[in-house]
Amino acid sequence: MAALRTPTALLAVIVAGLAVAGVGFAAFSANAYVNGTATAGTFGPFSWSLASSHGYGTYDHCGVSITETNAPADTIELTASNLAPGDFCGYSADLSNAGSLPGTISESLSASGGGLCGELIYSDNGFTPGVTIGSGGETGATSYPIPGEGTISWGGTLLLPSGAGNAGEGGTCTFSVTVTGVAGT
Repeated sequence: MAALRTPTALLAVIVAGLAVAGVGFAAFSANAYVNGTATAGTFGPFSWSLASSHGYGTYDHCGVSITETNAPADTIELTASNLAPGDFCGYSADLSNAGSLPGTISESLSASGGGLCGELIYSDNGFTPGVTIGSGGETGATSYPIPGEGTISWGGTLLLPSGAGNAGEGGTCTFSVTVTGVAGT
């Protein structure tokens, strides 16, 4: 017991006793946090509004209207009847992106029908110069930016060339141009 009487030995016994009892030495501490919220933007739907329609030729009957395929006002119906070689029908319209994100649009064309599709030429902002509808499956080589919550001007024509032969006479051609938009990567 005499060994415990020295101050160093006594201090060691007290520290060991406190450690066993669960008492430790104090330290300062601090915390930092990161809180966040992420919200994805929107892209589309697209909608059309007509600016004008026009035609050229003595016998043509051109019509342009806006209808719904998947969303309100997402489809332009272009009709041309009783066309003679050299006649064309056209339209100009605004394409609106209701979404908050900007993106790019491109287009593709497909067709079904007989000889008339092999004669008709369609052109617009993406298909410039025009493409012969009957070739089918064309994809517009040009892509266009479209702003978020914005509008771009668009226009197109349907032409029966003056050199058109008899292959399309009395025929019908049904075609579809799909405008596709992409936002992000």
